[in-house]
Amino acid sequence: MRIVLCTGDHWSSTLVYQAIRDLGVTHVIMEDGPTPTHVDTWKELLTQSYIRFLTPMMRRFSRERIKELQSRYVFCDDPIPEQRIARVVFLFKGSCISD
Repeated sequence: MRIVLCTGDHWSSTLVYQAIRDLGVTHVIMEDGPTPTHVDTWKELLTQSYIRFLTPMMRRFSRERIKELQSRYVFCDDPIPEQRIARVVFLFKGSCISD
């Protein structure tokens, strides 16, 4: 089985990689920047606004839960080996998907 991990440049990406690396992770595709947003409809605009409003609140309320999990479980935070990482600007770019 081959697993390709698609991540962003975030501290949790390292934890996820280290947790599943023995399951057959062959490549890690890491998105370098924020996903560009293109809004075509009012519904998409409202959804984007809602997400941008809620993200900081979710971060604030999840801090305590993250600390609890880190104290309960031993997480390995060794860096992801560079030879496994393919860096892309935008994850859903055609050149990334076709490979």
